[in-house]
Amino acid sequence: MSDIWFTSDLHFGHDNIVKYCDRPCMVAEHTDFIIESLNKHIKDGDTVYHLGDFSYGKKIKFDDLKAILDRLNGNWQFIIGNHDNENQLKALCQKTNHKVLGDYHSESIEDKTFIMFHYPIESWWNKKRGAIHLYGHTHHNDMRHIENRYNVCFDRDFKPYPLSQFIK
Repeated sequence: MSDIWFTSDLHFGHDNIVKYCDRPCMVAEHTDFIIESLNKHIKDGDTVYHLGDFSYGKKIKFDDLKAILDRLNGNWQFIIGNHDNENQLKALCQKTNHKVLGDYHSESIEDKTFIMFHYPIESWWNKKRGAIHLYGHTHHNDMRHIENRYNVCFDRDFKPYPLSQFIK
């Protein structure tokens, strides 16, 4: 049985993110740290929704990013973040099980509506009917609490978040 996971803001190719977000690794170990942290939870065949900033735009070469994606378990579904290069992500996904979903994505998963966007928003479609908004961008900084709005940034716990955390 495959699982569903959520994460954001991995920032591959962004050396300064180690310092900015207090990631528990050295810059030289950054890529391996992220991959190992994710692959401990995510298995081949799982679905992973990545809510923006997979890489640091043009700071990382395509071939290096392709090698990283090849090492990650799961089928990745990408929401575009402010540091992503959309054309690069689309090229990475060609001839794979990975997809670019755009800037904003709404999907019903196990009879629950999920609104996925890189940024936290105050109001979203079907909010009053229990739709769940997942976001990143703010890293380990929490926004004011709004019911059914969750930060899934990697920097919060250095791991992905399972669907079961949001389905009660």
